[in-house]
Amino acid sequence: MKRVSGKNISKVEDPVAQSIHNENAKCLLLASFETGLTGIPETHCRYANQALKIALSVQETEKQENVSEFLYKIW
Repeated sequence: MKRVSGKNISKVEDPVAQSIHNENAKCLLLASFETGLTGIPETHCRYANQALKIALSVQETEKQENVSEFLYKIW
């Protein structure tokens, strides 16, 4: 399935745009995979996905707070 999705990713020269295309393809691939799951595996996968999103959000918030604290100390 990964090979199929890799063939469908848009190829662009801009590395930032390519990164965005790659991330979107990963999300679509995961959504496609989750759709095929049923019962307990589906539930576990969805919980894990939500937990990962929350953890990444917390991590990003902590980074921003650290930058804010650093800038506050400088001023």
